[in-house]
Amino acid sequence: MKTRNLIRAWILIFLVFFFGQILQRVGYSNLFVSGYLDDLVALPLVLGGILIFYRLVSKKNKNLLIPTKHVLVTTLIFSVYFEVIAPQFIPTFTADFFDVVCYCSGSLFFHGVLNKSFELKHVNPKPTL
Repeated sequence: MKTRNLIRAWILIFLVFFFGQILQRVGYSNLFVSGYLDDLVALPLVLGGILIFYRLVSKKNKNLLIPTKHVLVTTLIFSVYFEVIAPQFIPTFTADFFDVVCYCSGSLFFHGVLNKSFELKHVNPKPTL
């Protein structure tokens, strides 16, 4: 994905997050919006922001990608911290298996859609006789 399109997609995801926050602030009660939307968009926002930063500061390679291993480790860190560690020490946090599913889904979305190269594949022309 070209950096310009990546930035546009990241802004769209941020707006989804932002409007979800507004709905919660005005008292809109919906299980998905209040319970899972933040978790679903968290990793695309974080990893997408990192990828945008990498591409903007890279002078040599504007086609950088975040390695799959890094995406998996980030998903694991989010899941363990927010669903195992934080609920033990912060009363407003609750452990929920479906939050982990949302983190994994967001990571899959990031890796499958946003974390893509934009190199054009060159097709060799047919040899002429």
